[in-house]
Amino acid sequence: MVVARSVTLLLLLCAAAVAVATEAPPATEKVKSADNSTFTERPKSGSADSYKSSSYYDEQGMHHLYYITLKFLSVVMDKKLADVFVKEEFINAPLDFMWQQKWELFEQYKLFIVLAFLGLLLAVLMPLVGLIICCCRCRKRQDTVDSKSNSWKRGILGLLMFILVVSMLFAIVCAFVTNERTVSGVHNVPSQLNNSVLDIAMYLNNTQEDAEYLLVNNYEELTDKLDRELDHVGDTMRLYFSKATDAFSISDLLNLVERVENITSLLAEIKTSSEYLQRKGSDLASKMSQEQTTLNNTIHQCQESVCKAILNSPEFQSLSARKYDQLPTREVDDLKHHVEVLMQKDIAGKIRTGVDDLNALNQTFQSQVDKVGGDIKSNIREVGKKLKASAQTYKYPIDTSEIHRAVRGATQWIDYGNEYIGYYRYAGIALGCIVTLIFLLYSLGLMWGACSSHTGPCSSRTGASLFLWGVAVFFLTYVIVQLPITAMYILGTIVQRAGCDVAYEPASNTTQSLLQMVSLEFKFNEPLVRFTAKSIDRCRYDNWSLYRLLQEAEKDKVKIGDVTLRAVDFTMVQNYKKDQKLDEMVNKLADQLEQSTLNLQLLSPEARKMVEELKNISFSTVNVQKYLKTIEGSPTLTDIGKFSYRLHDAANAVQGQDPQTATKLTESAKRLGDYQKNLVPEITKEVATLRSQLHELDKMVVINGSPLVTVISDTYSRVLDAANTIQNEGKQKVREMGEQLVSELINLIDEYIHHVEYQVKHVIGRCRPVSTAYDGSVNSICKGIVLPFNGYWVSIGWCLIAGIPTMILALLMVPLLRSLDPSVIPPSESDYISDTAYSERDTIPLAHRSGTCAGPPDKGHQVESGQKAVKDIHA
Repeated sequence: MVVARSVTLLLLLCAAAVAVATEAPPATEKVKSADNSTFTERPKSGSADSYKSSSYYDEQGMHHLYYITLKFLSVVMDKKLADVFVKEEFINAPLDFMWQQKWELFEQYKLFIVLAFLGLLLAVLMPLVGLIICCCRCRKRQDTVDSKSNSWKRGILGLLMFILVVSMLFAIVCAFVTNERTVSGVHNVPSQLNNSVLDIAMYLNNTQEDAEYLLVNNYEELTDKLDRELDHVGDTMRLYFSKATDAFSISDLLNLVERVENITSLLAEIKTSSEYLQRKGSDLASKMSQEQTTLNNTIHQCQESVCKAILNSPEFQSLSARKYDQLPTREVDDLKHHVEVLMQKDIAGKIRTGVDDLNALNQTFQSQVDKVGGDIKSNIREVGKKLKASAQTYKYPIDTSEIHRAVRGATQWIDYGNEYIGYYRYAGIALGCIVTLIFLLYSLGLMWGACSSHTGPCSSRTGASLFLWGVAVFFLTYVIVQLPITAMYILGTIVQRAGCDVAYEPASNTTQSLLQMVSLEFKFNEPLVRFTAKSIDRCRYDNWSLYRLLQEAEKDKVKIGDVTLRAVDFTMVQNYKKDQKLDEMVNKLADQLEQSTLNLQLLSPEARKMVEELKNISFSTVNVQKYLKTIEGSPTLTDIGKFSYRLHDAANAVQGQDPQTATKLTESAKRLGDYQKNLVPEITKEVATLRSQLHELDKMVVINGSPLVTVISDTYSRVLDAANTIQNEGKQKVREMGEQLVSELINLIDEYIHHVEYQVKHVIGRCRPVSTAYDGSVNSICKGIVLPFNGYWVSIGWCLIAGIPTMILALLMVPLLRSLDPSVIPPSESDYISDTAYSERDTIPLAHRSGTCAGPPDKGHQVESGQKAVKDIHA
């Protein structure tokens, strides 16, 4: 009774650990996978959250035996208990009430009773049957003469007997194994009970920590989010306001003006590069012209054909350079001048003033928020303190001492039983050894019975003797085995049906009726006991949260002592907005924001005038493509490097005939080489720089395919529209943005409320660990002890059942194995031994001949040999 009360109290205390909210979920509601919240979960430590109990049971190769055992029990006795056992009269006077209801019980359990009676009847009859068989065989002649039909009789009977003996072998193996399993199961029960208690304690601890993390840590996360939002309301409102009024367009306009400033700098660079290019190009062209004149005079003084060839060559004719005097630098100067004049008026500074005024709105909004933000923060923190205090209520002062006492008491009884479980083990071994001895005698009898010889140590007659020994042992020990097996059959069946099956289905109608009756009889808390049993079933299959369990407990009006079991009051989580008047404060925040002073002028009149001037500047004045086309090509019209090499070759050719001309040609070649090495690379590098600058300019005067002037004009129109909106609708926009901000703050609070509700309804306190601990304890007894116990008596019982037909077959086999060979029996003994001896003796050719080929048969020798064989057989 103490154990039952302790288990009930434990499970109910687990169920009472947590619960929130007031709306009970429908019976068919399924657990959701996630609440999609931004709140964190309690970190799980690997070893701290690992439960030891398991509902899995390793049958260790005995699955088929256990399956047969359970099937047999389901045939013998139905799982449903008779109504007799769930009536109050049964508790008051069980034996008298059962006797009154004996015919009802017999009707429901007739097969169980008949089999038990049959077992007892066999225990009484089998020794008597053995005595009768023994007496009958003593009065019967033991020896017969072998006939033609005996061989196939021995074959058929031997095959049937072999099948039965093999089945006995399997049953014997199962008997020894299950006997050891039963003993080891008893030894394992204390550790499993301790694991169950530890798992339930861990479950309670995890549930408490999850609840505390939800109400404390997650609420602190909410507080941090609200604090950040309130501390940055100014920036948030400025962003909202700027988006709503398109005031950000002033920043876009400033970016465009700064882009124009960059264009001014780029135009200056283009002008510098162009001037440098013109200067270097003119210098190179002048030097190339002078060199052409010098070469012309030198070549005309030379009479050699080489000199004439140079004079008529295309390279000499095109010996000149680009002057770059056609670059459109005037357009660059004009555009640069117009932009610089405007930039000197500080148009960027005037526009930047409007941007600064817009950015200053965050201070204006923040100052208004600070007037009520402190009260909101303090109220939120006050709710946090209450939630933290409420979280402490999860840590009920649960007194588990009674549970531990019950477990210790059960463990002590088991330890006490362990001192005597050895006797059960040896008794089981003894019964197994008896049936093993019978099995060995029958097996050896089959082995010797297969011998073809009728005499000698290895003969079929030895097999017959072993069969008789097996039959004798079977009859002598049958009552010793049958009585305990029958008792084990009765005990195991009743424990399986009345104990294990009830424990496996705590929510069934039969179990509930039985618990109700027991609770009333022993003064237990009936609603508490029945609710506990139902909760185990709900935890096992649906993994209910404790919130759902407590909803059922409230519905059933379950009490622990004088305290009604109900959900812990966390309605403040759902109502704290109303209780702390957060809605009013947040709405007041919107009112304060509406009172913000909006002295915001995006563009001053002077700035507007400057922007109008900027709109009239044409950035397409500089024709970039024409500019690029002008600088394309080589700085020289001919490759002066190759031409200098040709002059060197010519100088070498005329060196012998005209040394003076050769010297002048060499000097000209050297000067041209210096130009190619120094001036031409400088000009080429500057051309590349100017080309890059022109490409950059081309990109800067176009934005997303639109000319820069068009973009400036459109952006300026947006700024004017934003200024008008601020002037006419600014207060209304601030109010709308304040309400939007308030909505987001409330959404944060509502998200936390939803998170709490979801966690409590579907996550916190999922009670499957409790049902697993319960199932582990039940399995340690029912599958660790009762099932092997039942498997043992089923195995031995099968040996007894199979032993009866085996005994009959053995008795039928004995005369067949003891039959005599008629060829060695004299005629005088033939009729005495058997009337079924070979009648063809006298018709067999040469049957009367002695062993020689001629002469009459030696009758004296034949009679002497036959008599000797008979004496040997009788011996």
